[in-house]
Amino acid sequence: MRIKLFALLVSTLTLFAVQFATISMASADVDTDLRISGFRDFANTAIEYSVCNDGPTSIKEIVLSLESTNLEFDYIAISPFKTAPAAGYGALDTNTMTWTGILDGPVQDDLGTPDDNEYVPGECIYFVSSGEFTGDLGDTVTTSVEIVSATQVDDTVNTDTSGNESLVFDPITIEEFADLEVESLLTTAGEITETSDVSFQIDVKNTGEGVFRNNPNFFILVFILPPDATFSSFEDAELGDAIYLDENSYCDSPGTVEQVGLGSGLSAYYDRTIFICNLSVSGDGTLPADDTIYPFQVNLVAGESLAAGSADVIALIEGNDVDTITLMKTMNQGDDPLSIGSNNVAYLNYDPTELTATVNRCSGQGETTTDGTGCFTITFNKLIYVPSFTTDDFDLGGVGNVSGFNQLDDFTWRVNVSGILPGQQLTLNLRLNEIQDYSAQQNETQVLGINTIRFEAAGSAAAGTLPATGNNTSTSVLAVAMILLGVGITFASRRKALV
Repeated sequence: MRIKLFALLVSTLTLFAVQFATISMASADVDTDLRISGFRDFANTAIEYSVCNDGPTSIKEIVLSLESTNLEFDYIAISPFKTAPAAGYGALDTNTMTWTGILDGPVQDDLGTPDDNEYVPGECIYFVSSGEFTGDLGDTVTTSVEIVSATQVDDTVNTDTSGNESLVFDPITIEEFADLEVESLLTTAGEITETSDVSFQIDVKNTGEGVFRNNPNFFILVFILPPDATFSSFEDAELGDAIYLDENSYCDSPGTVEQVGLGSGLSAYYDRTIFICNLSVSGDGTLPADDTIYPFQVNLVAGESLAAGSADVIALIEGNDVDTITLMKTMNQGDDPLSIGSNNVAYLNYDPTELTATVNRCSGQGETTTDGTGCFTITFNKLIYVPSFTTDDFDLGGVGNVSGFNQLDDFTWRVNVSGILPGQQLTLNLRLNEIQDYSAQQNETQVLGINTIRFEAAGSAAAGTLPATGNNTSTSVLAVAMILLGVGITFASRRKALV
């Protein structure tokens, strides 16, 4: 009996040992499949890439290698805008290109939950690298990234034979940059209170030298609202143009700036709500470099701070251009991306100050002209919506014409006139209620300045010239006759006095 019990105990322990060894081998010694994928972005000056764990074993360290020709990377980071692994983003040593953290593989949900047996994909960690082209226009850029090594959580070196551990990006040719720009102007006229429904026009443009090539996964307008403002709607103001709303998920709020985790550089805006509106580009996904305006409209309930002019709505356009990666880098480094002066940022505000313009003659331009031309400057007291100011807004009183019109700075324009005829005076006035600022204020007043130029031909006395001189016979005879007449009158007067 004792022999049978002993044999049973030995068999049981042996079976347990075999099972334990099998489990240990499955959990620690099985190599996992790491997969790397990515794409070029931000006018091809950057790449975004990810490493995903498609196998059964968790990874705690990954060493990467990044190679490129004619593109020198000066910024390499974990992307803070992608979903982090359950254990967090981990850390990246950019000197050795070594990431440390925990990257789990896929799991099968068999916990008796309603989504029983649901397959949960393995985790991914995302990276972004950007730099500057070192070649010339027309040169070819090649880029590749690969996993040099990976270490499992028990310090076992992972051996990956799947063939997914390297990526060669499609080569590209260096070309001129696109440059996204956003502008805004209030279109709701009159006084605004905290309960007012207000609308802003949002203009999107490509002001760069190169063609904009859309990344269909990332072309957005972001609105950061004051805490007391309410987002109502966002709409396409010109249906049928090249940029349109992505109807599948065109506007949504991920929460406040703090909740989204956009970095300490935006701490002053932590209590503000973010709305993200997705855009698409029709046709071949490109926008020409021609400053075409693609208008949209955002509708809000103002709230107290916007109505008082103490806060504004911030709009950011982000897409496949170099300024977008600059904004992201600044944000990721803990600095304020709104302070760098990017034209990807616009401020939607309400300023009820009256819009006025002052007309004066240009420096060096006198009150008269001798060739029928002249020059004026026009200065506004606040920023204006530039497309609203054209040569149609000038009133010359029927004298001369505008021969030149250009902007000198944010507030000043130069106007050249010609065609003034001898004896004419040109007076330059602005037609009222034609020019608009960014707060729906129009030019209701023109400040008095020196806005006249008079044509006086060279040689006229009125122009300050000396009388003609020379040997003109008739002029000389007349002069002598006048002198003799004067002498005769004087002599006759003296004779009368003597008698």
